[in-house]
Amino acid sequence: MLHGCSFLKLKKELKVMESAISLEGTITCNESNNKPIIIALYTMRSNEIKVYDYQVHLEPGQYKFIAEADNYYLSAFLDLNNDLLFQSNEPAGFYGEPTLLITQPGQSLKNLNIEIVAPNPQAVKLYESSEVSLGNFIRNPGTIMQINDEQFTEDIGKLGKWEPLDFINKGYGGLFFLEPYDPKRIPILFVHGTGGYPQQWSSIIESLDNSKFQAWLFHYPSGLNMELVSEWLYSQIKILRARYEVEKLYIIGHSMGGMVSLKYIQKQSQSGHPPNIDLFVSISTPWTGSKAARIGTINPLAVVPSWKDIVPGSQFLEELLLNPMPKGTQYFLLFSYHGIPSPIFVNNDGRVSIVSQLDLRMQKKANKVYGFNEKHSGILKSKDLIKTLSEILDSP
Repeated sequence: MLHGCSFLKLKKELKVMESAISLEGTITCNESNNKPIIIALYTMRSNEIKVYDYQVHLEPGQYKFIAEADNYYLSAFLDLNNDLLFQSNEPAGFYGEPTLLITQPGQSLKNLNIEIVAPNPQAVKLYESSEVSLGNFIRNPGTIMQINDEQFTEDIGKLGKWEPLDFINKGYGGLFFLEPYDPKRIPILFVHGTGGYPQQWSSIIESLDNSKFQAWLFHYPSGLNMELVSEWLYSQIKILRARYEVEKLYIIGHSMGGMVSLKYIQKQSQSGHPPNIDLFVSISTPWTGSKAARIGTINPLAVVPSWKDIVPGSQFLEELLLNPMPKGTQYFLLFSYHGIPSPIFVNNDGRVSIVSQLDLRMQKKANKVYGFNEKHSGILKSKDLIKTLSEILDSP
């Protein structure tokens, strides 16, 4: 049973999230030449300019930042040499002249449009005065880590569920590599579920054929709204695509991670840009949601935002299941069924009902469906599952 203090901490964090602001607009650039566009959000405090967040876009168009209320500048530049750093010869632009945006909690600012034009002297001033360069920014994806790092443990996974802002502020989240990127091997992205953590994938990663594949790990605060999480994943992969020209990607998601993965795949497909998601595997994913989540949303103290997404019939789930699987993506649905019947879950794997895992809409999208006599989390160590995954990875 969860202690009341966890809900109280969550309640405080939810108040902070409710006071967040949104900044959105459109980037225009007459000569993008298929080069990445870097959009940067800078804070201005005590006459110091610092990077707060940044995005990489592969073409001009709309952008949106979610941030805490503060004073900001917005800028963008065309990254001609793909190094995430501004050089004086690179086309750039600002919102305004540039204009300092003084924001209030909960505010939503739109039409913050930026036009990128050839070399801009004002851009040189702003970027040179910035204390932190984009190249060294903390959210830079592709950081190489060890699977046994304490950042990837169960305790940190729980923190991401119950105290998502603390998880983010401590820099635990991101898309991580276990070794330097190798363009000759296919990356496999592993996405954990609610309260999950990267070390859960250890047995599967150890079984991979290292001559063919390389493991990527997406570690995220699972208490957050899944739309935001999938958008974050999308932005992380865009940066890696710009840096390494990644053309192909496989994705394996467990539990809620299957939903986050599919939402990302849909966003990626709609963008029309690589990488192509040639293979997607979901493991024990509750496609039609969880009755337990519905009960959790009536908690008088606080509600985990992601619970709202997995309430049966939620808007997130209906939109997720309505969209078709992108052409060219092979999909394999793996489910688990070793559980004890309960009033909430008649037939289950100890956490998720079999009915939810085997939603007919998802079965129809699958190339093949496999069932395992395993519990919800224990399935990730199953020898039968690991053998089946090896066969699937060899099949495309």
